[in-house]
Amino acid sequence: MKFIHAADIHLGSPFLGLKSNELPNEIWQLIKSSTQKAFEKLINTAIHEKVDFILFAGDTLDSINQDTQVRIFLYEQLLKLNQQNIPVYMILGNHDYGKTDLENHYPNNVHLFNNDVQELSLNLNDGTKVKLVGFSFLNRWTHERIIMDYPSKQGNADWYIGLLHGSLEGINTNEEKYAPFSITELTSKNYDYWALGHIHKRQSLNSNHTINYSGNLQGRHINESGEKGFLLVESNQSNQLVPKFIEASTVNWSTLEINHKFKNLNRYIDDILVQIEQLELNKLTLIRLNVTEKFNPELAKMIENDELISRLHLAMQNDWNRLHAWIIDIKFIPSDQLTLNKIDQEFYSEAQQQIITDESILELGFTFNQYPFIKEELSKSENLEDIKQIADLKMQENLLEQENGTIDN
Repeated sequence: MKFIHAADIHLGSPFLGLKSNELPNEIWQLIKSSTQKAFEKLINTAIHEKVDFILFAGDTLDSINQDTQVRIFLYEQLLKLNQQNIPVYMILGNHDYGKTDLENHYPNNVHLFNNDVQELSLNLNDGTKVKLVGFSFLNRWTHERIIMDYPSKQGNADWYIGLLHGSLEGINTNEEKYAPFSITELTSKNYDYWALGHIHKRQSLNSNHTINYSGNLQGRHINESGEKGFLLVESNQSNQLVPKFIEASTVNWSTLEINHKFKNLNRYIDDILVQIEQLELNKLTLIRLNVTEKFNPELAKMIENDELISRLHLAMQNDWNRLHAWIIDIKFIPSDQLTLNKIDQEFYSEAQQQIITDESILELGFTFNQYPFIKEELSKSENLEDIKQIADLKMQENLLEQENGTIDN
């Protein structure tokens, strides 16, 4: 038996933190088409490998209001599988949630699980009997422990497979907590494989590698860095299911640590480009630079006013295709704090603790509450850390300018 496990494809998703007018058009077109290209690779792999079926563990579409072109694309790709007699079993997640009476919007090889836990049967050509258990989100805010409704494995099938879009308790993730479960609850069902979705980082949750998050198919922002793809799962002679990762992403995201000593801008840029070239990238990689340097007001200012990134873009505009890289962001991470006298340091530390807090940032962002997507992004821990770091750097910069007499009291 051979099947594909994929999740969190998010067809139609925007690429957060990027604007088309800030990128060369050729790069923007590669990024814009990357999610669909990755999905096409999955479909082509399924046909080439002659898989018995495909599992989509939620959030195949990025939104319940996805535009018609994206839905047509999805239909056409699923139709290719239908023509090869490859069935698809799909659950809806917290992005593509809804009533499951929309199954007639898909080719007849697609089986969409109900909003309540449902058990479906599949008989393969060689007589193998497979039971598939899953449920689709009716609404986005599904916090109930739905795992309790999953039946235990029965003796009337060769393989029992569960599909679940939800959050493992205690997992370190930026994703919202939906349909929570524990490892103990999964293993107690005695299933042969769990196809999990919702967490975008690929990971196996047990030593046998039969409880897996496949991760998403294509990274969409800097917090979804690294190789992305799906799992090709095959049974072996020991009657075990063995997953193999297949990379599908056409664009990668990465963070690069820069610790060159800043002396002059031209030399600094050359050093960064040499470091990128040494990565020997083989596909377009969107890079965030983490600049680690003793607090340097000149360098901090060039990062703050986008002079450094503009100069890097100018240097890369005719060479990005050879490097397979484009810089999309720069973060300045001082390797030390500004040295102040004892009294000033006490005042600075007190101000830092009182002003630069999660609560104060969220309070300042109250005007964005009418825009749920902004409010959601602002409340994420990694974004709060970025804002606090920027505020801290600005305080250090202002203090240094004041000490040098460049700010009027």
